[in-house]
Amino acid sequence: MILRDYLGLQPTDDPAQWTLELTPRVLTPAGAMHGGAALAAAVEALEATTGRPLVWATAHYLTHAGPTGTLTVGVSIEVEGNQTTQARARLTCGDAEILLAVASLGSRDFPGAGRWIDPPDVARPHDAMTRPPSPPGVESLLDHYEIRIATGRARDELDGSPGPGRTAIWCRMAGGPRRVGAGDVALVGDLLMLGLSDALGMPCTANSLDHTIRVVERTSTDWILVDITIDAVSDGYGHASARLWSDAGVLIGTATQTLVLRSAGEHGQSSRSTRRIVGGA
Repeated sequence: MILRDYLGLQPTDDPAQWTLELTPRVLTPAGAMHGGAALAAAVEALEATTGRPLVWATAHYLTHAGPTGTLTVGVSIEVEGNQTTQARARLTCGDAEILLAVASLGSRDFPGAGRWIDPPDVARPHDAMTRPPSPPGVESLLDHYEIRIATGRARDELDGSPGPGRTAIWCRMAGGPRRVGAGDVALVGDLLMLGLSDALGMPCTANSLDHTIRVVERTSTDWILVDITIDAVSDGYGHASARLWSDAGVLIGTATQTLVLRSAGEHGQSSRSTRRIVGGA
């Protein structure tokens, strides 16, 4: 299974426009489209429209969509150079804008290459702690991606004391081992918010204001290690980053976000009682 099939992203008669039907596979337990899945749809459409591999993309999240509905992904090529394309993508549900993304795509020949960071020394996936299940009766993206805690505390271990701000989780690729693409970096990178509860020492949830990804090396893997750093939390907002590694230690890409934080209930659900979500009921 390639990610485009998992998302349900479909071409239209217009080569710069794509559609996506919302299903539980791309939703959070709250019934809104997962932010990483939204950016994944945008970058998959950007790559398919331009015919070039993504280097970098950033998304500004505007509105929540879900739990059902049809989304449109429109791509606009702003500058097309010999080797690099600058483009934008707009994700909409009816008249509502869900996400705006800008990106650079391309590849270049250059004699130098290297990596100056290493993956953390953590438990392998099958030795890591299984993450507690999602709230009962609610199907979401988290039911399709197996997640294990390599470092950090589970929800029932939080005692109010702050953690070090550095955690790591393993995320298994939906559909089994395959080559990682830019959309995978967007989707899995959005899981960095799972490090916030351990850093604060209290259960919390978050939704993204932005999401920036950088794709380093596309490689085949079964599991992705999300090496999370929580930089700071202030005035109800969290600032965090993550490095994504293959199970063989290849640096796949990086992700950074600013998030809106809220306290969490017994099963990890948000305490927020109202949310503007466009789409079907």
